Amino acid sequence: MKWYAFTAVCFAVIGLMITVGITNAGTASVTVTVTLAECSDSIDNDGDFLTDYPNDTECDSGTDNSENIAGTETHATSTIETSGGSFSFDNADSLAVDFTFQNGFHGSSVRLFVNSYATSSFESSKPAPSGKSFVGKTYDIILYENASPNNSIATTSKAITIVMQYLDSDVSSIDESNVLPYRWSTSTSAWAIISGSSLDTSNNKVTFSTTDFSSFSLLGTNLSEFQCSDGIDNDGDGKIDYPSDPGCSSTTDDNETDPQQAPGGGGGGGATITAPPQVTFSGLAYPGSKVTILKDAQVAAVTIAGPDAKFKAGLSKLSTGNYNFGIWAADTSGRRSVTHTFALSVKPGSSVTVSGIFLPPTISIDKSEVRKGDVLGIAGQSAPEANVSLIVHSHSIVKKVTVDKSGAWFYKLDTTELEYGKHSTQAKSETENDISSLSQLLLFKVGTKSKKAIPLAVVELKGDVNSDEKVNLVDFSIAAYWYKRPSPPSAVDLNNDGKVDLVDFSIMAYWWTG
Repeated sequence: MKWYAFTAVCFAVIGLMITVGITNAGTASVTVTVTLAECSDSIDNDGDFLTDYPNDTECDSGTDNSENIAGTETHATSTIETSGGSFSFDNADSLAVDFTFQNGFHGSSVRLFVNSYATSSFESSKPAPSGKSFVGKTYDIILYENASPNNSIATTSKAITIVMQYLDSDVSSIDESNVLPYRWSTSTSAWAIISGSSLDTSNNKVTFSTTDFSSFSLLGTNLSEFQCSDGIDNDGDGKIDYPSDPGCSSTTDDNETDPQQAPGGGGGGGATITAPPQVTFSGLAYPGSKVTILKDAQVAAVTIAGPDAKFKAGLSKLSTGNYNFGIWAADTSGRRSVTHTFALSVKPGSSVTVSGIFLPPTISIDKSEVRKGDVLGIAGQSAPEANVSLIVHSHSIVKKVTVDKSGAWFYKLDTTELEYGKHSTQAKSETENDISSLSQLLLFKVGTKSKKAIPLAVVELKGDVNSDEKVNLVDFSIAAYWYKRPSPPSAVDLNNDGKVDLVDFSIMAYWWTG
């Protein structure tokens, strides 16, 4: 009998196969196949720049065979250069999330890290708001500095556009017309609506832009929240829900009460009274601010926000058709917000409500040039007790300040940490339930002396129809509506000849900002 000596080596393994063969010369041939667990294989399996136990916090032990976060269905990573680009993340069920990065979105290349989960994964740790349900997948979307992989990026200089998809089965018990994107706020531990999104129900897509990254999901209102879908006879007429109850115009109608009948003559019966089309806007601006509603570039209504910054304005007697609406506000110091735009279709007897509008904060600076080491004063207004994030893009610096009860906020920026040269800053606001888009972009210079900022004269951009300080497709679409129509407003009649024609579009093209 021959004895063979083997050296024992211990591994954290999930598979081990040993094959022993004896050659004619009497020597042993040994083949050992070892499959190591992901948390012991010296490979960054989930692309988060952390490898194996205990470095990767998602590893419970060296024998754990998954470096992914528990509940992960699909994950992917991609390097995005500062020049921008696109990336498509594909889920196991063919649902995609598409990313578009602008040129200069960040000062250096980044690593995009995406995890997708079944909706049940967030139900306990990050529950949906009352009356809402998750639609489709839920996601963690994180950016890391490519050169410093342990540093996640709090915010980007330019917004990144994201398109999320969902299945028809995901909205079987949801009001599809009200599906919106939400971001998980780590500061409030709650889901916040991402304003300015667009919904394409024909292709089951939601498009939005963001400069902040965390967990994301689509959420919709449960149909059981509406009287015409709740299985209850709310008006006591013995008929329940749409289409059985004549008081219901759709499954999302929240009033089962039957329409009133106008008195009829000569035994001919009554006629149903159809309410005129109406559009209502509501949301947050600034305490006591003047909120202006534009309809196809013309001022349609003006209202004053309350002490709590809330406003509400309605437009009635609208003809059936498509409209471009815009909303902007001027705070009590005369600073003006950017304009939010909405393209809406009004149908006979319809009532359209646009709620949850959150205008970004106003912003101003006290110096156009500041001596390095001096303080730059940055001020503005927003909703009372909101949290304002002040972003200095050149250095990816984010400063926080709380709005006081009057709606005012002020921050003293120490320029010691800034380099000499040109810089830019913007602000956005966050409440417990919502996050605004970014404010206007202000430019300043760090140099060897300080210069007081002179309030910028309002420079009229020819073709800036909706007064958002840009000339782009929104303005083009409004002007297109007035093409060869009588009595166009002066904002679209750019050469003041009483009509909108190719000459006006040529002028608009010259002033185009995109």
